[in-house]
This record gives sequence, C-alpha cells and structure tokens, in this order.
Amino acid sequence: MRRLFWRIFALFWTGTLVLILAIAWSTSYTFENEEIPGLGITRMESVLNDQLRGASRALHAGGIEALREVQRGASDRGITLYVLDANNRDILGNETGPGIAEEVAGAVVDEQGLHSRRTRIRAISLPDGTRYTAVAAYLQSAVLRILTRRPTYFWDQVVIASVISAMFSLILAAYIAAPLSRIRAGARRVAGGDLDARVGALKFGRSAEMLALASEFDGMAARLKELVEGQRRLIRDVSHEMRSPLARQRVALELARAQVQAGDAKLQLDRIERESERL
Repeated sequence: MRRLFWRIFALFWTGTLVLILAIAWSTSYTFENEEIPGLGITRMESVLNDQLRGASRALHAGGIEALREVQRGASDRGITLYVLDANNRDILGNETGPGIAEEVAGAVVDEQGLHSRRTRIRAISLPDGTRYTAVAAYLQSAVLRILTRRPTYFWDQVVIASVISAMFSLILAAYIAAPLSRIRAGARRVAGGDLDARVGALKFGRSAEMLALASEFDGMAARLKELVEGQRRLIRDVSHEMRSPLARQRVALELARAQVQAGDAKLQLDRIERESERL
C-alpha cells in the first residue's frame, strides 16, 4: 500500500508542478506582450528600449567596461545585447548570428528603435563621430527565459510553491490511500478466517465512491459469514440426522450377529458394520 501512496503522491505533485510552470509561463508571456497604455508598445519592447538606452549611456559615460556591465544586466533578464560597429561586428566580442545581421540591414533605425516585439535596434553616435548600432533581442523562447532568468526570487517563489504543492499532495495521497489501506487490511483478515472483519465508517467525509466501496466490502464479508455459518449448520444437521439411524443400525447388527452362527453370514454382517462405521 505504500507504493500506491507514493504513486498517488507523485502523480498529484507532478501535476501541480506542471500547473505551476504553466501558470508562470502564461503570466510572464501575457505580461510581456501586454501593451502599455499611451505608448503603443508592449512591456517586452519597453524593457528592450531600456536596455538600449542603458547601452547608449554607458558608451557615452564609461566606454566598453561600462557597456559590459549593462550587457551582464541584460543577460540576467534573458536579453541578448549587441553593439555593432560599421562592419556589423560586436565591439564586445560576441558572435552575431545571420538573423541579427539581417535585422540590422533591413531596419529603419529611429529614436524609438525597430518596431518588433522581440528585437529593438537603436543608433548610437558618440561625440567623436563614431557610430554604433545597438541591438537588444529576446532570442530565447519564453519558457527558456523563465527557466534561466534571474533575479533569484523567481526561483525562490517556485521552490516555495513546490514545497506547498508537495504538502498538499501528501495530504491528498493520504486521504485517498487511507481507506484503501483499511479495505485491504479487512480483506486480509477475512482471508485469514476472521469473518467478523469490517471496514466500518470512514472518517473525514470520504467521497461517495469510497463509501460505496467500503459498504460493498462490509456487505460481502457479512454475506460470506452467513454462507459459511449456513454451511456449518447444514453439516451439523446432516451429521445429527445420520447419527441416530447409524446407531440403530449398529444395534441391529449386533443382535443379528448374536443370532447368526453361519460363517458366511457373519462375514457379511461384519462388512455391513464396517461400512456403517465409515459413514
């Protein structure tokens, strides 16, 4: 029964974990793609724009090292940040795929960036006349961003939700397995010869199905007891009914043996006596 308990627990816990991840993904996806009133862009695009503005400020104020800090912060949020020179090479040393080059080649770069939900592009001009193209993009799927992004409070929430769901699954598994364990114990007692074994009333408002199963088991045990007791009564009655005639037959045989002297007749009477004793 322990195996059944842990199977039920694993089933419910896995289901709740999948539900938690599905809700997290759905909430994140809906939030990211929700349009901000008055701006005409989604929250995802707004976050990308913030990263582009941060890259522009870093280049103007601190150069490459400041830009690397911005890039690390963007990576923590699941955003890939490129700053391309005139030859479309990333000045931070990252490899750019063909998709990024195509985005830049066909982009209409303006102050707001390229109007794309997953990619934003911004032109950056330094005081010395150097021009760069900053690209911020969500290259990962929404599921991977949820699984890999930081800050860590997201995973803290997932761990807390997992622990709560585990406790709930344990209680639910015990709620389902307990009456089955009682029914199994009752079946073992009946199999061992205890025909008075009963499941009895189940506690904590069990479902109608469980109550019906327990009632059917108790009814089966009661009926089995009636059948066995009826069989025993029948055997006793038959034994009683046969005992008196057999006793009278033995008396008659003794009387006949006393009166008969012939050897053959005596042998036949002895045989009748043996058969009577066998009965």
